[in-house]
Amino acid sequence: MDKLRSWFSDPECHKFAQMIERCHPVSVDITKLEFVRRMKGLTVKELADKAGVSTTAIYCIEKRIVKRSRMDTIQLLAEALDCAVDNIMD
Repeated sequence: MDKLRSWFSDPECHKFAQMIERCHPVSVDITKLEFVRRMKGLTVKELADKAGVSTTAIYCIEKRIVKRSRMDTIQLLAEALDCAVDNIMD
């Protein structure tokens, strides 16, 4: 859980990480993208619509099916989530 806290300096993200830690004291293996998406309260479909990318692309990134994503895709996702690219890349 310390890894999740260190990813973000935003107090809102920190509060969310604390909530997860209370609910799930064991290690949670999710990508930064999935973490931020869930924190913002978005479904994969909602994020896909907002970013203008496919739900398949988001699913593949979140489930680590693809090892590398196109930078323009990552930039679109970051803009849709209103965060820096570094906040969603593992």
